[in-house]
Amino acid sequence: MKALHDRTQNLQAESVAADLAARIAGIFAQYPILCGFSLQERSTLTKERAIVQLQANCASPMSR
Repeated sequence: MKALHDRTQNLQAESVAADLAARIAGIFAQYPILCGFSLQERSTLTKERAIVQLQANCASPMSR
């Protein structure tokens, strides 16, 4: 019974991962300007980067 449960959990996790990958691919297809964009925790940003406010629908490059 546990093996069946584990297999079901694994299939569900794979399905969620595939769905997430498809959604992310769709975002990058719709907004190609985001290619090369990365996310970073606020606590690791320099002081200048932490205070920058992004305008709606705009991406800021990580380095200038």
